[in-house]
Amino acid sequence: MKNSYNGILFLGLIFLLSFKSWSLPVCNDNDDVWNNCFGTYEHLEGESKGEIIKGEFLNNYLNGYGAIYYNNGSFYKGNLKNNIANGLGYETYTGEYQDHAYLGEFLNGKRHGKGIYFYPNEKNEIGIFKNGDYSHSQNCPKDDTVEWDNCYGYYKHKEGDAKGESYEGWFKKNEYDGIGLYEYNNGASYLGEWKSGEQDGYGLFEYSDGKKEDGIHKNGKLQYTLDLDNEIDNPKIVENNQSNKICSNEVNAVWDNCFGIYSFPKGDEYYGDRYEGTFKNDYWHGQGTYYYSDGDKYIGEYRDGKKAGQGTYYYSSGDKYVGEFKKDEFNGLGTFYFLKDDENKGDKYVGFFKNGLRHGEGSFYYVDGRIEKGEFKNDKLNGFAIIYNSDGSVDKKGIWKDDEFQYSENKNPNQKKSVDKKNNNNILNAASGTGFAVSSDGYIITNYHVIDGCQSVKIHSKGKVIPASIIKFDPQNDIALLKGNFAPTYVLPLSNESTELLEDIFVAGFPFGNKISTAIKVTKGIVSSLTGIGNNFSNFQIDAALQPGNSGGPILNNKGNVIGVAVAKLDRKYIEKNFGVIPENTNFGIKTSVVKSIINSTEINLPQPYKNEMSKKELGKNISNSTYYLSCWMTSAQIEKMQSQKVIFKNLLN
Repeated sequence: MKNSYNGILFLGLIFLLSFKSWSLPVCNDNDDVWNNCFGTYEHLEGESKGEIIKGEFLNNYLNGYGAIYYNNGSFYKGNLKNNIANGLGYETYTGEYQDHAYLGEFLNGKRHGKGIYFYPNEKNEIGIFKNGDYSHSQNCPKDDTVEWDNCYGYYKHKEGDAKGESYEGWFKKNEYDGIGLYEYNNGASYLGEWKSGEQDGYGLFEYSDGKKEDGIHKNGKLQYTLDLDNEIDNPKIVENNQSNKICSNEVNAVWDNCFGIYSFPKGDEYYGDRYEGTFKNDYWHGQGTYYYSDGDKYIGEYRDGKKAGQGTYYYSSGDKYVGEFKKDEFNGLGTFYFLKDDENKGDKYVGFFKNGLRHGEGSFYYVDGRIEKGEFKNDKLNGFAIIYNSDGSVDKKGIWKDDEFQYSENKNPNQKKSVDKKNNNNILNAASGTGFAVSSDGYIITNYHVIDGCQSVKIHSKGKVIPASIIKFDPQNDIALLKGNFAPTYVLPLSNESTELLEDIFVAGFPFGNKISTAIKVTKGIVSSLTGIGNNFSNFQIDAALQPGNSGGPILNNKGNVIGVAVAKLDRKYIEKNFGVIPENTNFGIKTSVVKSIINSTEINLPQPYKNEMSKKELGKNISNSTYYLSCWMTSAQIEKMQSQKVIFKNLLN
């Protein structure tokens, strides 16, 4: 026997936990006291304003299974007594403890008893907790002839019908007792509470086909299921009071996959507002229209109670926005029309938005014919931009900061007199690289050097050329995050596992750009070193072939998870000239941990990595549907300047 606890596996499963008691009636919003019922409540005032509680109520308090979504972003799920964690539960944290979590026993709101504390990228604490703090470990002995009692261990069946199946968790008198994970031969698993060798208490059962079912178990048998939403962005805390022809008008009826009209009641802060559209699980979901009491109106798509997708927002003043939404804000590509009677009447902006503000590539069109075209940040020109007069001539061209002109574009002092100045300012396809999708809403990872100096970057997908907005970049680690207005066919998950020496890898990209073909190319190799040039621990070395144009491409393992990003190769001519040898497939990748660091501060939802190896056929399909050819566009002067630069380690730009 051995202790081989995998904290990542546990944590990944726990995030899927959800509860809803089907054994209790739904709490009636008209009742003063919620007793022996299942309900959702949001605090509307005081220090707890915005806090959401959901679960089993007794005398107006959560007593039993439930969840608390705190207003600071953390949450608790599990057993509660009078709204306080008591018994088995799972808790996440924010602030300086971001990405920390605890699974185990609680007493009066504090970690107390058997539990596991999860640290990001560190060894987890497994053992006994007292008054909120870790006390001591309690691992079972390695000797399987000794009784395992009140300890944490790993056991794999060696014979009988259960041969090959395993249990990892707490033991009592040689039996599974406490928190534990059991994995079956057919791929199914159970994570939860055990007593005397049987499933007893709360647990999550995952079937071999991926279907999940959580609920309360007794003596190894499921008593009733639970379903409490992971995220509750817009809970309904008042009953639907508007009868209609499609959605049910019964008190406490769940409005699901139906069309309904909902008006907020008197006394509510949104009194006077009205929603007309489709519902899903009591949330506005699908196509709908929202009428505001001040005269504003929104027509478009909703997701889980929030504006998400394509829509149009009409202001009572006459202004209008048409474009993409996410989490109730302008996010993505859109057009804002200034129609109100002021200095901007008739103007419009076409480009990218972030959280309601102009952010990314965009163009501002004035009613008098002038155009501002460039990079916006926080609603102002920031970066390279060109100002055109009404007759089409260039007024200014250069760098802006917070709408203030800073300086003109630098000219190359070594430029030959024979160069045509007009052609020298033309925007040309200067270089190319590779990028891959990390989210379903168009976020792309690539190298910083692929987009460095580009006046525009474009994503090539299925015959379409999509403008890309540069969201974030890290020049030191050579990583950049882009956003395009498209939905990738497939998204590559980022690995949570450490890169291993001699690990088989696959590198995807577009070597030599479009000079050979625009089809994706894949090379195979191994991880040949865990560090890069000069013992750079953020990089690793591979022997898979890389060529100019591979920059920014994903490096994947056999599971189809991204373990790194292709970044560089040794300059063959330089090494041969200075060292007298020819380097053989000495190439480098950036570790996934660095990639995650640039994503962590965003709201991007990353897919969970795969646990098992996938077939080459499936891997090839996933790569093809998630990896993109990127083109960089510059002026002729900029291209000449780049070509004149000498570097030791050749980057992979064309």
